[in-house]
Amino acid sequence: MSATSLPDRLQSGDPGAGFQGTIGRTLQESTPWWEPRQQPRPSAPNVIVVLLDDLGYSDFGCFGGEIPTPHIDALAAGGLRFANYTTVPMCTPARAALLTGKNPHAVGCGWLTFNTPGYPGYQAGEITRDAPTMAELLRAQGYSTYAVGKWHNTAEYNVTSAGDRASWPLQRGFDRFYGFVGGEAHYFAPAQLFEDNAIVARDSYTADYYCTDDWTDKALCWLKEHQAAAPSKPFFLYLPYNAPHAPLHAKASDVARNAGRYDAGWDAVRTTRFKNQVTMGLMPADTRLPERSAGVPDWADVPDEQRKVYARYMELYAALIDNLDQNLGRITRFLTDTGQLDNTLIVITSDNGANGVGGAEGAVNNLSKRLTRTEDPALVRRVMESGGLGGHATWPAYPLGWTDVSSAPFRLYKTTTMNGGIRVPMVVHWPAGIRDAGAVRQQWVHVTDTLPTLLDILGTPYPGAFNGYRTRGLDGVSFRQVLTDAEAPQTRNRQQTGCCSI
Repeated sequence: MSATSLPDRLQSGDPGAGFQGTIGRTLQESTPWWEPRQQPRPSAPNVIVVLLDDLGYSDFGCFGGEIPTPHIDALAAGGLRFANYTTVPMCTPARAALLTGKNPHAVGCGWLTFNTPGYPGYQAGEITRDAPTMAELLRAQGYSTYAVGKWHNTAEYNVTSAGDRASWPLQRGFDRFYGFVGGEAHYFAPAQLFEDNAIVARDSYTADYYCTDDWTDKALCWLKEHQAAAPSKPFFLYLPYNAPHAPLHAKASDVARNAGRYDAGWDAVRTTRFKNQVTMGLMPADTRLPERSAGVPDWADVPDEQRKVYARYMELYAALIDNLDQNLGRITRFLTDTGQLDNTLIVITSDNGANGVGGAEGAVNNLSKRLTRTEDPALVRRVMESGGLGGHATWPAYPLGWTDVSSAPFRLYKTTTMNGGIRVPMVVHWPAGIRDAGAVRQQWVHVTDTLPTLLDILGTPYPGAFNGYRTRGLDGVSFRQVLTDAEAPQTRNRQQTGCCSI
């Protein structure tokens, strides 16, 4: 490789560079000097970013849904809901955009981590080195940085013990990481877990193991250790839960709480959610629901036996979100008990819209259905009769009729650039820095705006160079003013593609 093809290196590796003491012939003739440690701004908030996976716009109670989400709803009541928050329509690109404040193609993340067609915007989901992540930038401001859950920004050929770790979480700014690195995982027995820079060997799992609970256990463990060691030091916790991404594996107790909730069918539930959204001020009164997605029948035309199967799929999906809410309740209780809740900035959102991968009929085993495109009705009947749907031996995905419900009041779903793919809920809670608790903000906010807003709150400009690389600026813009002023103008009027900055 020629020297001109290497990245621009901007910093000297000389340990004496910048030394401000004096070095004489002897120690007595010398004056020592210590480079000041980076100190966070006084009263800098803790930051928790909760990124859910394939969650639709209407799935929280505070966004019109019937799924019990009391803890998320409480955060919304004490914070703000953003009715016009937009993201990008797939997992890996959305994560890159959130973490860097740049459009995903501009940082090599235009597609998923198994895709590397040989063009600059599609580098197997690995974020370019000249785009510092949220964790890298906050750590440079004196934060401790933790990540628990789903990463999905490392090329699949590097997810091995011998793989290049340059794009693993610890190499992109996190002090600690626990979770999985790929795109989806078994909830009761993930095939591969990572802790920090190592793959964790798990030969067996306890009968009550559930990964959403496990992610929260680890996050709380680290937050307790942090509180004991450095209570005045701010932390950044990135919680990219994989729920409610397929497979729809749910705990029996959570499913039981949602039993019968969807017997009325997708048409009725969708209409109720939409009416709630209008009442809540999330949608204008003249909004109209679009037609169902192609292939989705009127619920009245679905045979009785099939209705039971379809309703069960949605009970599983609701159970995943119910469980998520319980786990977020554990996080907020800890913050309350330790006196940290008021000055912790909590952002809850989703990487993209609801998933339509289950097709019109849903899937008992979506892994095999991806290959065959069909599923044996006898198999579905056996699994339903045995009560095994949503258990260890299945890999379920719900039908498109429920995707339409999750996406309400929008069209379509994940992987499309229609609103169903890019419009998701966003809740921001920060009592020390928010006005109008419980309000709905209508200003347009984009996923790339999150990082510049955090930097604005900290009074920190985006660096022109970082870790020896020249940066290329941000695509996102701060919406800090919107947190305290309902009438603040929105800070963008279009979404740049980012192509010009590749």
